Amino acid sequence: MALQRGSGWWLGPLVINYGMVVFFLVLPLLAAGLLSWIPLLWGIWGAVGAGLVAPFFLYRYSWSLWLMSYYFFLPEELPANNENFDLIDNQ
Repeated sequence: MALQRGSGWWLGPLVINYGMVVFFLVLPLLAAGLLSWIPLLWGIWGAVGAGLVAPFFLYRYSWSLWLMSYYFFLPEELPANNENFDLIDNQ
């Protein structure tokens, strides 16, 4: 399936990636440090490390989630669901 990237197409995966890193890694590590479940310095360094490294590992997953949500809410955009899509012209 060919993806026609338009202006701002990359914003969806960026927001998903940022949200996963902040809400599932950085904030829990900082909260654990502030609540003294782990030493505060470990929480800070863990949050910094997770914020720098995790986006690279979550890149493909954020794109997958973005495409999944995009076509879930706009199913008529899929070539198989589009009445105006001609397979012969687009190959």
